Amino acid sequence: MNATFTTLGLNSAWGGFSEYVVVNDFEVLQEEGLATPEQGCWDSFEIQNAIPADIQPEEAVIACTWREIVGTFKDFRLEPGKKVMVFGAGPVGLSFVKLGKLFGLGQVDIVDMLPAKLELARQMGADNGYTPAEIATPEFIATANRSYDTVIDAVGLPSIVHSALPLIKMAGDICVYGVMTKNPTIDLDQAPYNFNLFIHRWPTRSEEKRAMIALTEWIREGRLSASDFISHRFKIEQINEALEAIKRNEVIKTVLTF
Repeated sequence: MNATFTTLGLNSAWGGFSEYVVVNDFEVLQEEGLATPEQGCWDSFEIQNAIPADIQPEEAVIACTWREIVGTFKDFRLEPGKKVMVFGAGPVGLSFVKLGKLFGLGQVDIVDMLPAKLELARQMGADNGYTPAEIATPEFIATANRSYDTVIDAVGLPSIVHSALPLIKMAGDICVYGVMTKNPTIDLDQAPYNFNLFIHRWPTRSEEKRAMIALTEWIREGRLSASDFISHRFKIEQINEALEAIKRNEVIKTVLTF
């Protein structure tokens, strides 16, 4: 997804913003044997927890994206020091860069068609930025020499998986975050003999919940800020202008105030 809305209600409370908190005590439901679909409990209850009062509203809202991404790190076998390439410099791809660097990943490169987004990714910590055409050349493939531990598809296109095959090392990982075609085909001639394909179509709720611990620390330390991702701000009366900006592919995250 290339852009998303962050919507906050304006009034005199909580530093000018309304506070909306929905909390379910999932642990108690588990203890009492009620954390089941038959009892009306679904997996999202596990991550509905109150945000600490010192976390500002914009961080609290965007943390929904951040925690889902950090929650994939275990599923994607991401570990400090790994060399990673991310396809797509939208909100998800940029979050993989920013959060990955805070987590301790080694070299993190990014691929996108738009120079402005590649530059934004560099500002968030990306080591190198490339266009899809650049990483498809024989020269780049030869120089990369199957050195990437992980390639992350933050867009959801089979063509990205194909582009990743010549880049990953033996037993490396191709990780698809989100939507992908139902019947992807893979050209094994382009791949190392052994590799892993991970497809993450839905958050792992226990990991998503655990992610809030690290996110809260990074926010408090000033190392993670919603302002890094908010490219536009509109009043609710300007909703049509906001939608047009999204259509022009100008937006990372948008705040609507009302």
